[in-house]
Amino acid sequence: MRWIFYLLVLANGLAWYWFSSEAAQRAWKAEAIKPAPIDVSDTLPGLVMLSEVPEADLVPRYTDTAESSQVPVDEETVAGVMPEDRAGQLVEELTAREVAEEPENTEGTEVAEVAEVAEVAEQSSAVESQRCALVGPFEDRNAIEGIGEQLSLLGIETKIVEKEDVTRLDYWVMIPPPGSEAEAAAILAELKTKKIDSFIIQDAPYQNGISLGVFGNRDNAVNYKRQIEQQGFLPEVNELKRTTVHYWLDLPEKNLKYLSDAFWEDIEDTVSDEIPYIMNSSCE
Repeated sequence: MRWIFYLLVLANGLAWYWFSSEAAQRAWKAEAIKPAPIDVSDTLPGLVMLSEVPEADLVPRYTDTAESSQVPVDEETVAGVMPEDRAGQLVEELTAREVAEEPENTEGTEVAEVAEVAEVAEQSSAVESQRCALVGPFEDRNAIEGIGEQLSLLGIETKIVEKEDVTRLDYWVMIPPPGSEAEAAAILAELKTKKIDSFIIQDAPYQNGISLGVFGNRDNAVNYKRQIEQQGFLPEVNELKRTTVHYWLDLPEKNLKYLSDAFWEDIEDTVSDEIPYIMNSSCE
């Protein structure tokens, strides 16, 4: 039994040593990670009451609000509580803000815009009054004169304009006019001996020239010209325009709006086309 007693005593001793060393180790670790105290006396200013601050050290705060911009500032007073360059800069900023807040005088701008609009309207009206319209075409001059007289009774002044329109283009094979009528007669006689149909042209611009034929197709005219060249002559091919005179009623364009539907129905039977046309024209 004695050895059991000694064994228990030894176990208690070991247990006491283990727990006492573990507590000491924990205390050492806690001491190692504990932050060192900071002396704030040298880094942070202490709290001072406003009444304890000398009046000379008081500096007013300035903001960009509308109220502060309206408070008058004495440049000498500002210069006394802050650096001279900062005081001058602040006065300039406040002065510039007051100028910017002053309402702009838009009366002159509005008058200029109204004058510009009036000038543009006047120019547009002047251009419109200078435009005319041609109504037609008419083949009968007497008919268009009657229409013009009816419009004049309504206060619409008109005039008649003649235009030549090309209705067909032919090709004329001829020998150009020689130097004299006698030379033309000699060439004509030679053509007759070779049984080539021809005659002397009596009208300008080809007077005394010799006509050899008129063709509606250019290729046919060119082929016949080559045949005459083989006979020893020097013919040429000229265009022959067939024209027709048409008449147009010229009136100011602004008066077109006064013409009724009945007017247009009446002139449909008079114009050379199925319906009357309107062409823009300058009033001359």
